[in-house]
Order: sequence, then C-alpha cells, then structure tokens
Amino acid sequence: MSRWAQRLSPRGYERFPQAVVQPCIVRLIRNIVAFVSGKDRKAIMPSVKPIYRAENAEAAAARLDELEARRCKRVRFDQGIV
Repeated sequence: MSRWAQRLSPRGYERFPQAVVQPCIVRLIRNIVAFVSGKDRKAIMPSVKPIYRAENAEAAAARLDELEARRCKRVRFDQGIV
C-alpha cells in the first residue's frame, strides 16, 4: 500500500469516498517471493504477476489454481501466503 494511503485518516476517506487505494504490485510479489527458495525465485516470478494483474477476483483465483497445479511440488501454498 502506498505511503499516502497509510497516512490517510478516516476523514480522508470521508472526503474522497470514490478513492481507490491499490497495493503496490512490486511489494506484493516481493512478499510472496520471500517464501520461495532462492533458486526458484526467477522461475516463479513470471507466474505470480498474472495473479495480481487479473481483471477480477475470479480470474485471479483461476490463475492461482493454475500456479498451484504447476508448482505445488516446490512451493508451499498451504501457509495462506499466496
């Protein structure tokens, strides 16, 4: 999440009710990659990006399922991280 959004008080949300706050994709991917072994990081990063670039939650869930099916032998998804 951006620093601006973190500092935004509840009053700020009242003033800008239509504001959309999006987390930084780079930070999300870094948080996920932190749980992957060093030798697998380059291989998994291109697979994680489409999850966060999905049009909606259903598409993201489908892409996550595809990723799990391909990489479940090496990456643990049961920790609730991805």
